[in-house]
Amino acid sequence: MKEQITYDDFDKIDIRVGTVISVKKNEKARKPSLVIEVDFGKEIGIKKSSAQITHYYNEENLKGKQVVGICNFPEKNIAGIVSQVLILGSIDKEGKVILLHPSQESENGLPVA
Repeated sequence: MKEQITYDDFDKIDIRVGTVISVKKNEKARKPSLVIEVDFGKEIGIKKSSAQITHYYNEENLKGKQVVGICNFPEKNIAGIVSQVLILGSIDKEGKVILLHPSQESENGLPVA
């Protein structure tokens, strides 16, 4: 387990629900990756991410899926893609990512508490 944080630390993280609107392979990445655009609603808008999630996800099964992401990290260049959001998932024993998503359809941009 990681070190404990305070509620004030957690409160700084802007975690939101969004819907994947486009997916394509990141051809420049060393490891198989996808470039994902997620609509986080009117306040946040559309954000892009490069993610190593190709074990379980592809263009067909990811587009239209709702995901959970951290929206207030600084932008980071990942294999030629300016990543603007960190899409959250659990990591299994083999290092494969399983995306987190709401159990019911949610409005894009709703905060996670």
